[in-house]
Amino acid sequence: MKNVSLFIGLTFGISIPLEVFIIFNGGMDNNIKLVYFLMWVPGFISIFLISMSRGIVKDLGLRFNVRLKKILTAFCVPVFVFLTVFSLLWFFQINTPVEVQRLNRIFSNKLIYMFGFAFIFALGEELGWRGYLQSQLSKTGVKYSFVWIGVIWGLWHMPLILFSNYTSSDYSLFNAVFFVFSVVSASIFMCWLRLVTSSVLLPVITHASHNLWVGGVLPKVMIPGPMDQIFGGEAGLFTALAYLFVGFIVASKINLKSI
Repeated sequence: MKNVSLFIGLTFGISIPLEVFIIFNGGMDNNIKLVYFLMWVPGFISIFLISMSRGIVKDLGLRFNVRLKKILTAFCVPVFVFLTVFSLLWFFQINTPVEVQRLNRIFSNKLIYMFGFAFIFALGEELGWRGYLQSQLSKTGVKYSFVWIGVIWGLWHMPLILFSNYTSSDYSLFNAVFFVFSVVSASIFMCWLRLVTSSVLLPVITHASHNLWVGGVLPKVMIPGPMDQIFGGEAGLFTALAYLFVGFIVASKINLKSI
C-alpha cells in the first residue's frame, strides 16, 4: 500500500499546483503546453517510482504482443460512445449536425494525425493509472480496485472541471458528477483490458480514441444548442450513460469485488 500512497501523493502533489496555476492564469486554452505536461505527470511519477524501487518495468504494462481483436475493441468502444451521444443529441434535437462539406473536412487524413497526437499524451496518463497504479493495487488485495482507480482518475480532473474551462459550461457541478460516472465506468473497461492482456497499450488506445472522438470530433460535427452543456460533451449526461452501459457489460462478466 506504501507504493500506492506514494504514487497518489506525488501525482496529486505535483498536479494540483499546476492546475491552480492554469486556473488563475487564463485557463486551459492559454496554458496548453502546461496542460500537455500535466497529462504526463502520472507517467513521469510511475517511471520515477519504478526506477527508485528497482521495480520491474513490466509492472507498467509495456507489452506489445496484443491480439488485433483486443486492439479493435479498445479503439471502437469510444467510437460507440461517440455515435451514441451524437445520435441522442440529434434525436432529442439538443444539437444540430453540421453541413456535409464540413464533415468531409473533418473526416480526412487529419484523423490519423489527431489520433497519433492523442496517443502520445494518453500514454502519459495511462502509464500512471492503468500501468503503475493498477499493478500496485492488484498486489494489495484492495476490493473494487477498478472502481477506485476510476474515482482517483476522476478526482485528478476535478479542479479544471470545476474552476477552469475543461467543459466550458455554466453547469460545472453537474458536469463534474457526470464526468466521474463516465471515468469510473470507462475505468472498469480499461482496467479489464489491462488485466486480460497484461498490456497498458490497450487502455492507451481507448483513452486516445476517446479524446479523438468524444473530446475532439464530437464538438466539431454538431452545432450546440442551449442544453448541450448538460447533455453533450465528454462531461455530459449522455456520455456518462453510454459509458455506464459499457461498464455494466464488463462488470456483468467479472467479479469487481475481487479485483
